[in-house]
Amino acid sequence: MDRQEERNKYLSELLNELIFDPWRRGESDQHSLEFQVNYDCNQSCKYCYVNRHGDDLYPQDIRTKDDVIKNTKVLLNWIEDEGLQIDTWQIFSGSLFSQEVGHQVVELMYEKLSKTKKNKIKPDTITIPTNMTFVVDDQTRKRVEEYINKFANIGVKLHLSESVEGKYMKSNRPIRRELPQGENIGEHLFDIDEKDFDKVFKFAKKYGYGFHPMIYSDGIEKWKKNFMWFQDMFDKYDMPHNNIFLLEVRNQEWSDQDVQEFREFVTFVHEWVYQNIAKGDKGKFLELIKEGNTINMIYGLIGSTKHKGMPCSIQNDLQVRLGDLHFGPCHRTSYKGFAFGKFKNDGHTITGVEAINAEMAMAIYGLDHETFQGCQTCPIRPICNKTCLGANIEDTGEIFSPNPKSCQLGFGKVLGALDFYKNNNMLDRAKQYMEERVEKAYEQLEKIERGEV
Repeated sequence: MDRQEERNKYLSELLNELIFDPWRRGESDQHSLEFQVNYDCNQSCKYCYVNRHGDDLYPQDIRTKDDVIKNTKVLLNWIEDEGLQIDTWQIFSGSLFSQEVGHQVVELMYEKLSKTKKNKIKPDTITIPTNMTFVVDDQTRKRVEEYINKFANIGVKLHLSESVEGKYMKSNRPIRRELPQGENIGEHLFDIDEKDFDKVFKFAKKYGYGFHPMIYSDGIEKWKKNFMWFQDMFDKYDMPHNNIFLLEVRNQEWSDQDVQEFREFVTFVHEWVYQNIAKGDKGKFLELIKEGNTINMIYGLIGSTKHKGMPCSIQNDLQVRLGDLHFGPCHRTSYKGFAFGKFKNDGHTITGVEAINAEMAMAIYGLDHETFQGCQTCPIRPICNKTCLGANIEDTGEIFSPNPKSCQLGFGKVLGALDFYKNNNMLDRAKQYMEERVEKAYEQLEKIERGEV
C-alpha cells in the first residue's frame, strides 16, 4: 500500500466512524450535509467572503452547470443507495434562486425524495440561506412557493433562512447586475427597495421563517436604529421579538471606534429586551435567558460556549462542492489545500474517497478553539464566540491563528453585556444562572475594568 492509499484508507475510516456510519444507522442529528452549488450571487455585499474571495474558494472553471447537475445526481443516488438518514440537508450558494442551476438542484432533490421507496432517506429539513431578493419578482417567488408546498406534501420542510440586513444597512449590500448562470430568470435584475420589505416580512410570516442579518463595522453606528426597525416590522406582522439571529462579521476592518459602537449596541439590545419584553422585571429577564427565549446576543453571553470544540457548525456539517465533489471544513475554508478530500464516483454514485488533506480532517474534527494561541489564557474564553477559521486564513494566513480584531470584537461584545448588568445592579443575580467558569470570566473582566489586572 503506497502513501496515497494509506491516506485514502485513513480518511475513509475517519469519515465512516464520525459521519457515514451514524447516517446509515439513523443517528444523524450530529451531522448535516451541505450541497455547495456555486458562489455566484446577485448582490455584492461589502463584507462577504463570497464577494471578496469567491473565485479562490470555488474557482470559476469548476462552476459549470453541467458538472453541478451531474454531481448532484451522484450525491442523491449515493444517499438513496446507502440508505443514509440525514436529518438536515443544506443548499449553499451565493443567491440560489437567481440562477437556473439553483432551481434545477432543488427540483432534483424533490424528484429523488418524492419517488424513492426508501422513505427513511427523507431529511426533516432542507435549509437554504437566501437574500430574499426573489420576492421582488412575482414569477420567481411563485416558483419558490411551489417548492415549499411540494416538499411539505412529502413531509420535508423547506426552510429559508433570511439574510436580510434591514432598512438602514442597504448601503452594505449593492446589487450585482450580471450572473453567469442567471439565464431565464429576471430576479437577478431586481433589488429589495424599501417598498419591497413588506413583501419579505409577509413571506417570512406566512412560512414561519426568521432573519439572520450581519452586523458589520461599516454602518455600525446605525444598528440601534436598524434593530428598532426590525422590531417595528415584527410588531406589524405579529412576529416574536427574537425572530432575528444577530451575527457579527468577524473581519479585520473593525476600528477601535467601531468596536466601541458595537459594545454600546450590545448594551442597548440587552436594555431594550429588559425594558420592553421583561417589563423591567429582573427575574423575568433572567428566565428569558435561561430558556433561550430572547435575542441570541443576550442568552449567548451568560451561558458557556464550551459545548463542543468550535461554536460554529464546522464540526457538524459535511460540505460538498458540487462542481468537483471536493469536501472540506466549511464553505469559508474551501481554499486550495484545505479540502479533506474528494468523492470518487462511477458516474452514478459515490464509490469511495480520495484524500487531499486527511490531516486537516483530523485537526478540524478534534479541534478545541480554547487551545489556540492566545485563547488558552484569555479571560473571556468561556463566553467568546471565538474566531472564524475562514477569516483567520484571510486575515492572518493561518487557519488556527485568531485575527486580533476578532478578539477585540469579542471583548467588546462581552463588555457590552457586563455594562448592562452593572448598570442595572443585576450582575450578582445573573451569576446564579452562570456556570462557574463563566462567572469567573465576568469577575476577571471586572478586575480588568477596574485596572486591578
